[in-house]
Amino acid sequence: MKAEFKVIDAEMHLQEPVDFFERRLPEPYKSQFKVTPPPAGFRIGPKPDQVLDSMLAERGLTYARGLAPSTHHVSINGELVPRPAPWVVVRHALRHWPEVPLMAEANRRCRPDVYLEGMDVEGIDVGILTPTLTFLVLRHDQLSGKLANAICQAYNNWAAEFCESNPERFKFWGFVAPHDAELAAEEARRCVEKLGAAGVATIQGSINGHLWSDEFFDPLWQELDRLRAPFGFHIAAEGQVKDNLLPRYAGHRRTEVIYNLLGQGGFYAHTTVAELILGGVLERYRNIRPVMMESGASWLPWLLWRMDEKWAAYAPDMDYELSMRPSDYWRQRCYAVMDCSEDVVKYTIAHQGDHNLLVSTDFPHHDSPFPDGIETFVGLEGLSKENKRKILWDNGAKLFGLEARKPEPVS
Repeated sequence: MKAEFKVIDAEMHLQEPVDFFERRLPEPYKSQFKVTPPPAGFRIGPKPDQVLDSMLAERGLTYARGLAPSTHHVSINGELVPRPAPWVVVRHALRHWPEVPLMAEANRRCRPDVYLEGMDVEGIDVGILTPTLTFLVLRHDQLSGKLANAICQAYNNWAAEFCESNPERFKFWGFVAPHDAELAAEEARRCVEKLGAAGVATIQGSINGHLWSDEFFDPLWQELDRLRAPFGFHIAAEGQVKDNLLPRYAGHRRTEVIYNLLGQGGFYAHTTVAELILGGVLERYRNIRPVMMESGASWLPWLLWRMDEKWAAYAPDMDYELSMRPSDYWRQRCYAVMDCSEDVVKYTIAHQGDHNLLVSTDFPHHDSPFPDGIETFVGLEGLSKENKRKILWDNGAKLFGLEARKPEPVS
């Protein structure tokens, strides 16, 4: 069924091993930053018997083997920074992975041959790779700009090496840290011009209170405007930041799924889009192509309508102008990555078209629909064959330049 379509997965995830930064970070940054396992007896649920080390032992696993997602802590400059996250993710993963051995293997051994086998099973021709551990550990206000940038550099070097094993099927998002806009601009340039990244990405949400509409980010926008590369915003993980929904729900019973729904989904996608458009970023920088990653696409009709309504009401009272309706910036230059089972995306297509939608299986994360993700998407009702062809391949091939002649090197 899926064989009639070529497929780009817009954000497959590399699964960095837990000792990645110990092996990859140079000094002095290696001494400043450690990823540590949780302490023995670390509880991951409301029941007294839901203790991480015992749950791993029951399955013949250990933290060091990389099969305990979202349980890491970090140490920054010798200070342990705990990660008080909702552990429903861990419980789901430990229950689900034994049912999908290849997905568990990709988490245990992040190797090109394992990923290619998964792509062949799923029917993916090209995977645009993005990190896991890297984006999780970045969401800390305490990180200095230089340390956060070094973390991204270590990941980007490794991702480029991974893609060299099969450059026709593996591409990668170069990742940058929002802690220092000038360093992020330099790393974006290095990723695109030196490492061959298909695009540049970072995390949604704010670090140290800097919103995307703040002038703080102008150095990054200027460089991205020059590079004309896609710029992805991946969902924000929990972390030690002021801009964090977790404190609202921490300590309250029956709220883990609520936080996962809102904190790692639509809330930060909404704020990111509004800051870029209503904050005038896309008006000032005409070549930036934002991509909302792992946030779905079905929220777009409401947000686009609401931005248009609010701007029409308040534009005469503002001290700046937009040359288009807010929704037109989105339609002309922005993209969203939908889920494979997102059948309500047909309403998004009816409202704004299918030309700027992409799709991802989220392989090999615990909640990936692998091995049936692409088949599920192809089977969605209410989408035409043309809709599916564009979302599965054409839109991504245009965005990432997969079918275009490579540009001349920039002097």
